[in-house]
Amino acid sequence: MKILILALSGIGDALMFTPALKLLRQSLPSAEIDALVMFKGTKEIYETNTNFNEVIHFDFLKEGVLNSLKFVLGLRNKYDATINIYPSNRKEYNIINFLLGAKKQVAVEYLRMNNSNLGWLNNVTVLENDKTHNVQTNIKLVEKLLNKKLDEEPTIQILLSEDDKLFAENFLKEKSITENDLVIGFHPGCATLKNHIKRRWEPEKFAGLGKKLIKEKDAKVLLFGGPEEEELKSSINK
Repeated sequence: MKILILALSGIGDALMFTPALKLLRQSLPSAEIDALVMFKGTKEIYETNTNFNEVIHFDFLKEGVLNSLKFVLGLRNKYDATINIYPSNRKEYNIINFLLGAKKQVAVEYLRMNNSNLGWLNNVTVLENDKTHNVQTNIKLVEKLLNKKLDEEPTIQILLSEDDKLFAENFLKEKSITENDLVIGFHPGCATLKNHIKRRWEPEKFAGLGKKLIKEKDAKVLLFGGPEEEELKSSINK
């Protein structure tokens, strides 16, 4: 069986699918399970996950409609099943799932904007439940595909490469951070798509909290962010 996981949203959503992925691999050990991702960060965290056979990266935003359509049609009818991970309530994601042409096109039927976002294009669905955690909803998608109940709920998987571990060890040594230190990480940025930038906490509040933690708790505060967030990090670390 060939299965394609559509993880076209952000890194956080992609991680929320990893417990379901583990269960899918355990249930179908000989299946070919690939992932289609849009963001480089998602590609990097999925490439170290041995439950995938292949991680396919395509920047739909950069490539535009025509190149994207050509790319998707190049994958058409190559998979027995496709799964749109949860949450991914966008019409573009549903169109891609449909155009891939798998016999089973698995996705969530959303309580809000499902019809306007073309959710009816998917032919195997799980009804959204606001009281259910994203991890559990993704497991329900796998259960629907397998047509069986899964009792286990694995933890979220973040698998680090040896290079990642070496970088972290060297960084901690360079900054004189030991296991006895209270280490706090700030990640002040987020995706800028869909007005997500409005969800950010103000830089001055991060700065104030950081100073308070250092003064009162003698904490070591680490500031994380990508290349596009250099200005944001600088505004906090004044």
